[in-house]
Amino acid sequence: MKNLIISICLLLLSATTIAGQVSGVINVSINVVDVCAITSIQNVVLPTYSSATSVTKALPIRMQCTLGTPARVYIDNHPMTGPGGQTLNYEIVDSHNNPIGAQGIGVVGQGHHDFSVPLSARVPAGQKVKPGLYSDTSIVRIVF
Repeated sequence: MKNLIISICLLLLSATTIAGQVSGVINVSINVVDVCAITSIQNVVLPTYSSATSVTKALPIRMQCTLGTPARVYIDNHPMTGPGGQTLNYEIVDSHNNPIGAQGIGVVGQGHHDFSVPLSARVPAGQKVKPGLYSDTSIVRIVF
């Protein structure tokens, strides 16, 4: 009986096959495109104004662009309108208090991190207007 068990074991061992292995190559690629988005924007209430001094307040605009993507931010603003149709001028300025005008401000994408756009709204001193609430609706554009 012992010989029979040994014979069966040897037979099983000789019948066992070893698996083969093959390999291949697969290429994976993706085209990353330039993209920008406004991630946060809020209304701005400027401090109280008197014609003796100018007032400035940062614009709470946050955006996100693909890493390294150059972009320009534009704000299409108009004079604020108040009581009786009177207007109060304001301008959009950069972090150095320079008006950005029609040329906008350049930014560079930070990848998956959103960032603040360094802009403020400034109402210059010396405007003679009636008291009351003045407002404007502006459009923020990002060109990339």
